[in-house]
Amino acid sequence: MATHFYPRSDGKAPIVYINSQRLIKYATIAQEILANFKDLAVWKVQCKDPSYMNNAWYVGLVTHEKPFLMNFTITSGNLNIEFRFSQYLGIKNLDRLKWQTKNWRRIDINSFSQQEIYDVISTYIINITPIVLLQTIRSGGRSFVEDILFADIKKLFPNELVEKNKRLNELRSDKNRPLEFDIYIPGINVAIEVQGPQHFRNIYGDNSRLVECDIMKRNWCVTNKICLIWINWEEYNARLLKKTQAERLRVLVGLLREKKCEEYFISWPASIEK
Repeated sequence: MATHFYPRSDGKAPIVYINSQRLIKYATIAQEILANFKDLAVWKVQCKDPSYMNNAWYVGLVTHEKPFLMNFTITSGNLNIEFRFSQYLGIKNLDRLKWQTKNWRRIDINSFSQQEIYDVISTYIINITPIVLLQTIRSGGRSFVEDILFADIKKLFPNELVEKNKRLNELRSDKNRPLEFDIYIPGINVAIEVQGPQHFRNIYGDNSRLVECDIMKRNWCVTNKICLIWINWEEYNARLLKKTQAERLRVLVGLLREKKCEEYFISWPASIEK
């Protein structure tokens, strides 16, 4: 059973709530790290039974209680700093940090120096703060994959305009609504879609409307000689997500070499569309 405390409301330091002396060492380190970031605050503390030896501090911007951006997980033997929106770590850090969950990465005090931890948190806060302020932050799932793909494509084409969630006025549904490409690179005539399972089978009810829009996009791309690439979200998670950027780029380069196909359409992996 976990108990929750709210240090900002209580006017107390998070370390006050530590429920076992065996956690004090790493709680003190967590407090020292956070003292270097005046724009961060611990909004919630989760204390489990002392026998479990695990407390968690939920950290966000000092100006915004939600979303929580990090968890500082304190155990008797380590301090893990878990990044809830790890796509904003920057690719260099994303590649070298450890996986915590399917979307989160973590850094810990036993494997990295405090200076490395300061540098990683600094980069993360610089990248994520504008997104939080704009209230456009999205977590996990397909959004996470889109963000990773977007960073990879920009790496491949540093001199091209790469647009995310691009709506084209000239591409409209039968209800006259602009349709969207997840990633659009007009200079090389490529559009990329991250296709969740609902595009291939009925997951959330009848998907016929979604399929109709997909067909409209494909037909429009053929007419305008734009190569449309479908990336299957489930397969991306299984095959590419945990690879390094260099490994992911090799797959993308292979796909883009095929982009002059006669049908102006590529599905990755090819078996998915069948």
